[in-house]
Amino acid sequence: MGNNPVLHSAQIDKKEQIPDTLTAKLKEVREGFLARLYATQKMHREKISDILRTIDERKIKDLKEKLKNM
Repeated sequence: MGNNPVLHSAQIDKKEQIPDTLTAKLKEVREGFLARLYATQKMHREKISDILRTIDERKIKDLKEKLKNM
């Protein structure tokens, strides 16, 4: 069954007969997915940057307080 040339050629023909509308729809879905993925990644990077900036600001404030108290 795995080496049957007739079945193998039929499978190749099916793959080649994918309608253009389906190909276009798959491309559209893929592009939409990637757009959402990139937007989510950007949002997470921004959140991480905000967290790190807040940590840095707190450290600076604490250091200023320590210097004042010296």
